[in-house]
Amino acid sequence: MVLTPLYFHILQALPENTAEQFDSAVGQLSKSSIELAEAAADFGVLKTIFGVFMVFILIMILMFVYQIFTMSRKVNDIHGAVKTVSGMVSETSNRTLGRPQASILIRRSFNQLAQSVKYTILRTRLENHLDQKDYVVSKVQRLMNHEYQELNSFLMNYVCEEKTLATRISTEDAKILSDFVLEQVYLGEDVFTIAGMDQAADIILNGLKLEALKGIE
Repeated sequence: MVLTPLYFHILQALPENTAEQFDSAVGQLSKSSIELAEAAADFGVLKTIFGVFMVFILIMILMFVYQIFTMSRKVNDIHGAVKTVSGMVSETSNRTLGRPQASILIRRSFNQLAQSVKYTILRTRLENHLDQKDYVVSKVQRLMNHEYQELNSFLMNYVCEEKTLATRISTEDAKILSDFVLEQVYLGEDVFTIAGMDQAADIILNGLKLEALKGIE
């Protein structure tokens, strides 16, 4: 408000050409000021855009770091699981046993075989075709041969002192068991008792077990 009258007084005091030049200079100065103000405004917008861009980049970096951390944990979990499975497979694939381990394995195997023999005797005695002796003999022999083959196949998977544990049992074992089962099956009712059968089975199986354990214990 104060500069405007002063500006006109200056124009009136100047020569005509100088006044025009002065007016042009003021106009250019005003234009420059406006352009500078617009540039400053544009710069503010650029700063805002740049700020938003930097926030976006920061979020991307944080997400990337989070993904790396998450993937690293998953990889560690997978690696741990693989190591566990590898250890289990390694222990399973290691067939060589020391004497104590071989002894325990053979003892448990014959204990399970004893249970199978006792069950076979009781089941066969309860059947109603004992008068068909040829059929019963064939069935018992087949069952005992199957038990022997199962035991042989299992022990074949383990080695002690450079020999498989299957070498500790004999093919005669199946015949011994068959004969014992048939003897118990055809005992008279006045002679057969479950307790007596159980004791006799333990004696037979313990004898075979001790024979298999020779040289180990």
